[in-house]
Amino acid sequence: MRVQVICKSLVIEYIEKQLQRNNIQKAIIASYFFDLGENNISTVVKVAEKGVKLGLVNEVRRMLKPFPHGVWWSATGESPPTLVDRKKLFEKMIQKTDNPILKSLLRDRVKIIENDIERDLKRDEEFLNPKF
Repeated sequence: MRVQVICKSLVIEYIEKQLQRNNIQKAIIASYFFDLGENNISTVVKVAEKGVKLGLVNEVRRMLKPFPHGVWWSATGESPPTLVDRKKLFEKMIQKTDNPILKSLLRDRVKIIENDIERDLKRDEEFLNPKF
């Protein structure tokens, strides 16, 4: 766990240096190597805003992964906490930016997550209440 935290800190430090040097594409690429979290929202928003301003909308879209790496679980009939948390992070990012294009990209990510949660809940409902 400690190695993971150190690596994330190094990646964020690298990204911030690339932002200072206006190497936005390198900052975007480096952003692929860490998971979005409370501690790095402001850095991700900076990278995304600068990327959108440069017309790198597709790259920013890929950077803003709606689903975290790995697997997530939830009790039957409940929303996966991992996805709920991810949705909240994107909502916080929407509040942190004034860029309308970035806000739209972030809202799309929220909608993707909401659709996935809804699909999971619907599948659970069908499982809990089978139609014979």
